[in-house]
Amino acid sequence: MSSMHLFEDKPYEIKLAEGRKEPTVWVRRLRLVESLTADAKVIQDIEFRRGLNIICTARAGPEDRRVVGHSVGKTLLLRLIRYCLGEPAFSPRTVRSAITAVLEHAYVLAEVHVCGQPWVVARPIGLDTSRTSSWALEGSEIDRLLAGPDGAVKFPDFVAVLTEATTKPFAGVVLPHAERQADWLDLLAWLSRDQECRFRHQSEWRDPESESRTAQLQIEDASLVMRMVMALLDEDEKKLQVAHLKLLADKKQLASDVARLELLLDAEEENLRGLFKIDTDIRAGELFGSTAAQQALDKQKQLQGLLKEQEADKAVEEADHRRLELVSAVATCQQRKTETQGKRDAEETLLRQLNEADTQTYYASFAVLGQRWCRLFQTEKDAKTRGCPGQTTTPQKPGEKDPEQAQRMAECRQHIKALQEQFAQHDTDLTAKTAERDKAQQGYQKAFGQHVKALGDIRERIGYWQEVEERAKRYGGWWAQLSRKQTSQEGLEKKIQESNEKQRAARDHLESRRQQLSRHFDYVLKTLIGPDAGGEVILEARGIIPQPNGSVAASGQALSTSAMVLGFDFACLIGYVTGIGHLPGLFIHDSPREADMEDALYYRLFDLAASLEALFGDTEASFQYIMTTTTLPPDALNREPFVRLRLDARKEDGLLLGTRLAVR
Repeated sequence: MSSMHLFEDKPYEIKLAEGRKEPTVWVRRLRLVESLTADAKVIQDIEFRRGLNIICTARAGPEDRRVVGHSVGKTLLLRLIRYCLGEPAFSPRTVRSAITAVLEHAYVLAEVHVCGQPWVVARPIGLDTSRTSSWALEGSEIDRLLAGPDGAVKFPDFVAVLTEATTKPFAGVVLPHAERQADWLDLLAWLSRDQECRFRHQSEWRDPESESRTAQLQIEDASLVMRMVMALLDEDEKKLQVAHLKLLADKKQLASDVARLELLLDAEEENLRGLFKIDTDIRAGELFGSTAAQQALDKQKQLQGLLKEQEADKAVEEADHRRLELVSAVATCQQRKTETQGKRDAEETLLRQLNEADTQTYYASFAVLGQRWCRLFQTEKDAKTRGCPGQTTTPQKPGEKDPEQAQRMAECRQHIKALQEQFAQHDTDLTAKTAERDKAQQGYQKAFGQHVKALGDIRERIGYWQEVEERAKRYGGWWAQLSRKQTSQEGLEKKIQESNEKQRAARDHLESRRQQLSRHFDYVLKTLIGPDAGGEVILEARGIIPQPNGSVAASGQALSTSAMVLGFDFACLIGYVTGIGHLPGLFIHDSPREADMEDALYYRLFDLAASLEALFGDTEASFQYIMTTTTLPPDALNREPFVRLRLDARKEDGLLLGTRLAVR
């Protein structure tokens, strides 16, 4: 039996667990080098130990005109530790750019122990951290990393080793909001809170301003992680807790769905009332949607019948028939005119040839035509009997036309005259028919346009009532959904009540561990704040809640909040060394800001960690606590082996990176 105390009257007894000899995860060394070469300059080489590790700053003297404990690299050092333990980024983009500008090829190397097995890790800090240039090796020879990644494993594989070592006891439990299993980075976020979170809440670990790129868990998920790690959630309650959080999420989603449906129904109901001219303050409900849809369907059927009637328009058919008749008549007139014109042109050509030809040429044309007699006779015999064997029987004077030729020319003139009269008549008929056709075409186009417009208007009205029908159906569907969801809400409330009862019954089995952790928490608050302070750890459906008493609240909101959060972490650390839960045995705290914790609490915080380490006597502690501070530790701790690094802003080699950064 061991004890530890500061100023309480009765020592608080803490019994160390025999089976816990070493933290599951702890950091043995961190080294910063300008490059991965054998002769690379070492910027920093920091050895850590199990137990208390303090990163502090030099004390400012009266001659100092500037602060010596700020902007020296305290937070960056802890971020680099987190980086080597798996976090994707170690600083905001502005700081990363400033480091790259002066240390382009720099690396951070670390020796990390996982379940008693040492690993060495290499990660770039000067290069683009999106490149795959991080790796890890089994073993404690950190100098092996200077030779490059030969024989090493990929860095994600090392993170997988950390996950396997730390989350195996609660593997399979799904975080309800994140919808995935908890992993090592979730746990690391608790073990190494962002300073940006200001120690505001025990379940707030990562602030977006830190740009760590680690997921910021919702409070319910974070609380579930802490309960699992501290073994305050057994297998049955794990399932109950996850199921309960799922019920709460379903309840929230149902409430959102109901509110959304009510808004949709209000808006659509007003529209439908206007369409159907319904004036009543009573909500129509699902039946109204079905009735409205049927009325809209009836309107469509009426319009479909009217459309069918209108499609067979006799006026359009008659106009089209008359138009086509006149088109045919115009074509006939045009054909007759063309044929008559051709005959007339042929007769005129023949007349011109007869007029120009002499007698011999005239008779010679008979031979060309295949006959040897005058065209005035029907047969060759008749022509010979009459004295026309292919030649004239009457002597002719020079230039005189043969009577037969003259007769033929006279006949041609008569044909031409008759054909000219026919042509003129055809032209008159064509003009008249063309005018009738054009008028009929205009009449048809007008009738057809009116017909198309009438059909279009009907189709548009059909489309309108189709849309109304769909809206009415949608309205009815929304009402059905609303009814189902409201029924589900009632059933869900009952399930949540039953779940609360089941969880209360399950938590009764954990009461012993909860009471032990509560005693640790009460002790830590008394140590940090005073003998009147105290508190307990309570378990609720929404998670694990460290509850301080009124004396803690009286110390001031900011101070009491920081003390409560740090007090809860220390209570969990004490729980770990006494055998409660599955905490890896590692905590990393960036110094709270001066406004969040007064000096007296600082001193007591260091004393508390040192007293916990002292319980182990000559044996190495089974935990590791790393903390930065701008306030000097108590005199007894302001030395080795507790102080692992002292930074000083007065000189460049007193800075973590050995140079000042031009952060924009």
